[in-house]
Amino acid sequence: MFYSESFTFDGKQSEQIQVISTTGDILNEIGLKYSRSVSRDEGSTINPTYTTQEDEPDEITIEFVHIDPNTNRLLKWDETTINEVKRWFITDYFAPFMSADNPGMIYYLKCTGITKKLTNKFTGILEVTFKPLTHYVYKQSSVYISSTNRGSITTSNVNNPSHLPYRPILKITKNDAQNYPITINEMEIRNVPNGTVLYIDNEMMICNDDKGRDYFASLFYYGVNEDVARDSVNWIELQPGNNEIRVTGICTIEVLAEFPILL
Repeated sequence: MFYSESFTFDGKQSEQIQVISTTGDILNEIGLKYSRSVSRDEGSTINPTYTTQEDEPDEITIEFVHIDPNTNRLLKWDETTINEVKRWFITDYFAPFMSADNPGMIYYLKCTGITKKLTNKFTGILEVTFKPLTHYVYKQSSVYISSTNRGSITTSNVNNPSHLPYRPILKITKNDAQNYPITINEMEIRNVPNGTVLYIDNEMMICNDDKGRDYFASLFYYGVNEDVARDSVNWIELQPGNNEIRVTGICTIEVLAEFPILL
């Protein structure tokens, strides 16, 4: 799955917990195994029809040893360290895992089992089994756009390296005391308070400020049914390949994405 012994899981570095992975020491599959089921429905061999469905991703197993992070010397396990590692790995959600040899590429994993393989002197490994959220590894991307003029268009390019359309999150800060709208491609945003930090989630079709307050109604709701209003917004969708983002208004925008990649 990866080569490096160092990694980050759920926001913590492996060296903080005094463990490293040993799985990279052997030949192993890079990325996650992809599989899908294909069944023929009907039709001739010349023009058949098929049903395709992605299979559940296989579980993966990673082995860990206890080390001194300063010297990289192997240490004996103890119950305190083992319990700390268990509390770290056992989550109620799919937590982000990032290997040091592939920064910016995120695996979302959930622990399904931990096996202690130790000698009577407490040397050995912890074997941890994870269930991936999907077959994909997610590539982090952040593109910063600064627009300094109300009337002119600022353009920037955002590359979608996946094979799927993707709706990003937009982090928007308005830097204009005047009540001028902000436009992003065909999306128009009105009534944005100066200095307010907004997060527009194009996939979930929601808009909150940095304190979690809902701003959809004030920005996009024009007196019609709210569901109709959400459907009428020109949400930003990035197609595979290069995408041009056009901005007007005095503001800064970050286009935040985690693109699904098949490794």
